[in-house]
Amino acid sequence: MSKLKIETGSSPAGERFSITVTEEGPYLVYGRPPLAEQFIMPNESNESWYFQQGRLFSTEAEPTAICRCGASHRKPYCDGSHEKANWDPRLTARPDALLDDAEVIDGGTLQMTDNEKYCVFARFCHPHGDAWTLTEASDDPEARKLAIREASMCPSGRLTAWDKETMKPFEFRFEPSLGLIEDITIGASGGLWIRGGIP
Repeated sequence: MSKLKIETGSSPAGERFSITVTEEGPYLVYGRPPLAEQFIMPNESNESWYFQQGRLFSTEAEPTAICRCGASHRKPYCDGSHEKANWDPRLTARPDALLDDAEVIDGGTLQMTDNEKYCVFARFCHPHGDAWTLTEASDDPEARKLAIREASMCPSGRLTAWDKETMKPFEFRFEPSLGLIEDITIGASGGLWIRGGIP
């Protein structure tokens, strides 16, 4: 078995946590991490600004089977609907790391890495001037603060802000947990947000 690759700035979850993506069925979640709705909430300008936790769901079953096909009548749990649903179960996740082929945006006191192919359109990168422009203007303390915030809010990891002096990334630290993203600013359901280093 190949050694688990951990992204720079990330820490692995404890050994009990893992997720298996079955070839033609659900996600199988091990370790009983908390699972809750996470709503993308807007600021006064109706731009994505923060996450608000919604309902909690049990993960006491070991493993907990989470719907991957979208047809379950017991979402977020799998109810076997994938066996009759018209869906494409092919695995499409990329094997490359977030920093592979990432563009580097250079600014005064920050750099930002941007791997566009990982974008999930959560739009946290746009309030108060976009994260790219803010990074370029990061000699200004307010621009620096906003650039770090906007890059760090990205749930996919597409964007990461780096301190140019230490070359260390700014990342939120999450306990191992799962989020079901709901975007109320556009009225859409997102995906499964895996946090805290769960492999």
